[in-house]
Amino acid sequence: MDYTKLPYWNIFLLGCLFYGVLVIQPAWYWFVIWFCTHFIIVTFGIHFTFHRLLSHKAFVTTTLIERIGSCIGCLAMSGSPLGWAGTHIHHHAYSDTDKDPHPPSIGWKNIFGFINNKVISPRSFTPVAWMRRDPFHNALDKYYFEFILLYWLLIYWILGYEALFFLGLLPTSTAGLAIAGSNNVVHKDGEPINNYMNWFLVFGEAAHADHHTNPRQEYLTRYHDPTGFMIKHLRTYK
Repeated sequence: MDYTKLPYWNIFLLGCLFYGVLVIQPAWYWFVIWFCTHFIIVTFGIHFTFHRLLSHKAFVTTTLIERIGSCIGCLAMSGSPLGWAGTHIHHHAYSDTDKDPHPPSIGWKNIFGFINNKVISPRSFTPVAWMRRDPFHNALDKYYFEFILLYWLLIYWILGYEALFFLGLLPTSTAGLAIAGSNNVVHKDGEPINNYMNWFLVFGEAAHADHHTNPRQEYLTRYHDPTGFMIKHLRTYK
């Protein structure tokens, strides 16, 4: 799939964000639903599944948990599990250099998820080659946009107009923007840093320098780590 198209979707969804809040003017509980959905996409979908499980293999869990998390992570519209993991592995190999696919030097473009695909080496996908051989992940990569659109349509069909915004469009928008924008917060002056401010963007992952030092660690002990709590209870070994 062409990941260069993702930023334009994020801009479209940002428009949906303002429309959903200012025009629909829903009941208060829809904002709670929006926040909870955003939280689950970011922590369970991206951090738990895409990041620590698929990219770094920091722990082991069941196939069912992995696949549920992979589907939820897609809703951040930051790429399929295969694309996200390969890009992230390349980021670790060339962090804060000209070969980094999303260096902080590109500034605001990071916030909208722009990725420099030209620098990504096919070798970055070698650690996740098993995902290409897995029918589930291969299909999720091939039909990534179709999967998200199907989710939105089902939400609208089953629960209605407001649910489309507050269970679909809006959490996808805010989760995607938070994940993309957090890269600017945890990299400074050409190196990863620990920055507690990232907690307010993505509910953890604030000890980014510690993570780059040891990418396969299950828990980020500095600052509170909700994803670590999920790993503790959902991994297949204690």
